[in-house]
Amino acid sequence: MGGLVDTHVHLDFPDYRDDFDEVLKRAEKNRVKAMITIGTSPSSSQEVVHLASNYSRIWATVGVHPHDVDKLKDNFIKQLKELASSPRVVAVGETGLDYFRMRSPARKQKDAFRKQIRLARELNLPLVVHCRDAYEDTSRILDEEQAHQVGGVLHCFSGDLAFAQKALSKGYFISFAGPITYPKSKRLREVVEEVPLDRMLVETDAPFLAPQKYRGKRNEPAYIVQSYAEVARIKGIMHEELEESCLINVKRLFNILPPRL
Repeated sequence: MGGLVDTHVHLDFPDYRDDFDEVLKRAEKNRVKAMITIGTSPSSSQEVVHLASNYSRIWATVGVHPHDVDKLKDNFIKQLKELASSPRVVAVGETGLDYFRMRSPARKQKDAFRKQIRLARELNLPLVVHCRDAYEDTSRILDEEQAHQVGGVLHCFSGDLAFAQKALSKGYFISFAGPITYPKSKRLREVVEEVPLDRMLVETDAPFLAPQKYRGKRNEPAYIVQSYAEVARIKGIMHEELEESCLINVKRLFNILPPRL
C-alpha cells in the first residue's frame, strides 16, 4: 500500500494563502496520501472542517490550542461539538497545556483542557494533545478525566523518556516532527529508539518546525519525508516498514483509511 501521512498540519494558517494548491501538489508528489489539519480555535476549527469537506486527502480536528483559551467565549464547547458532527472530523484538539509560552493563564488552560477531554469522551473521538513544559499537569489531567477511554496522541513530542513511557502505559500514541532531525536533539532521538512502531506517528506541525534540510523556512507537508527518513534510520528499519506501520496506526487511532495514491 505505502504512502505517507502528515498527522498534524495547520493548513488553514495564512502561511499557505498564496500557494495552497501548489502545497498540496508538492505533498502528493512526495507520496503524502493524507493530511490531518488541526483546529486551534473555534474559528480555525470551522476553517479546517471546511477544507476537509472539500479535499479528499484532508481530514480535520476541532479544538482550542492552550495559547488561545484566554479569548474563549462560554459557548466554545457547543461550537466545537456542532463542528464535530462532520464526518471529516477525526479527533478533538489540539488541546493541552503550554507553560513555555504561557500565553494564557494556567488556570484557564487546565479548564479548557478538561472540557475538551470531556467532549472527546462524549463524542467517542481521540484527543490531539499539546504539551510543552507541563508534563506533570498534563499527565494528571489526562488521568483524572479518564482520557485513556478514547485515547489520543501526544503530538510533536518534546518530553523525556519517562513521560513517553507513562503515556505509552496508558495507551497513547506518540508523534514526532521535524525536531528529531536537528543536530542537538539527541534526547529526542533516544525517545524515538524506545517508542514501539505500533504506537508511533509522524507529523510536520507545519508551518512550524521545518526539518533540518529546510530549517528556517516555512514548513509544509511535502517535507515530512525528512522526518520519516530520520525515524526509519533511528529505528534501523526500512522506510517501507515505517510507512506501513504508520498507516496502520492512523487507521487505529483516527479510524480513517487514506486513499491510494
